[in-house]
Amino acid sequence: MSDKTDDDEPPRHCMKIAICTPVHGDVRAGYTRSLTQMILHTMKADPAIELAYLLESCSNVALARQPLVELAIDRDADWILWIDSDHDFPPDALFQLIARGEPFIGCNQSRREPQARPCAGYGFEEDEFVWTTPDKVRAGTVEAVEWMGLA
Repeated sequence: MSDKTDDDEPPRHCMKIAICTPVHGDVRAGYTRSLTQMILHTMKADPAIELAYLLESCSNVALARQPLVELAIDRDADWILWIDSDHDFPPDALFQLIARGEPFIGCNQSRREPQARPCAGYGFEEDEFVWTTPDKVRAGTVEAVEWMGLA
C-alpha cells in the first residue's frame, strides 16, 4: 500500500486555448453551428482542455486581431485558434490541428477577388502561390510556406 495520496500528485497542466474571432457585422449561421459543435465535441472528448471564446467587433477585421491577442494573453492562453465569423469547420477541427503538432498551422483558402488566389505562398509572384488541390486535401497535406494570410 502506498502512502501517496491524490494531494501528492503534481497538478496536471490543462491546455488553455483562446478561440479568437474578429468580426465585422453579424456572424454567419454556419459559423455558429460549427463553433457550437466544436466546443461541445472538445469538452466531451477532453475536459482538461480549457477554452476561452473571445470576439472583437470592428469595421476593420485586421485591427480587431490585436485586442484579441491581448485578451488571450491576459487569460494565459497556451494557443490561439483564429476562426473568422464566416467559416464552417468540422466538430473535431481543434483536435485535427492539435494532432499536427505544429507551432503554426493555417487553412489555405481563396481570397475574395474576381480571380481567386490562395492566401499562402512561397513568394509573392503568381507562380509562387500555394494552390490547394483535391488530392492534397484527401492526403491531408501540410506544406511549409513563407507567408500566409489570416482569412
